Amino acid sequence: MEELVKKLLLPLLALSILALLSGCTTPQAVDMTGKWNYKYGKKLEDSGSMKLTQKGYDVTGVANNKDGQYQIEGRVTGETFIYKGTSEENTFNSNCELTSDSEFEGDYTTDTGTSGKIEAERNLYRKK
Repeated sequence: MEELVKKLLLPLLALSILALLSGCTTPQAVDMTGKWNYKYGKKLEDSGSMKLTQKGYDVTGVANNKDGQYQIEGRVTGETFIYKGTSEENTFNSNCELTSDSEFEGDYTTDTGTSGKIEAERNLYRKK
């Protein structure tokens, strides 16, 4: 009887531990891949667009606005999207919060000392 209990209990215990551990992993962040429209500035007075690609937690892409084109490199961790934009003229760093799977908002600072807010929304328009 004792041996039968060991044969049944050990596999059940092992399965229980595996089930518990699988629930302890960090879920994959929101997939940032796609086209985004954004507003930026002290009063969100300017606008632009981004095309982003996400692999794992790393995000790359291109942003365009009145100041030019920027290469984007960043990382999504949980509900935070931190990224850097680089052009020939300047660089900016942005720290944003994902407010949904199709929106983020936060702050940015440029290497010239200016700063402001940014709010972005995924472009959900699809051509048929």
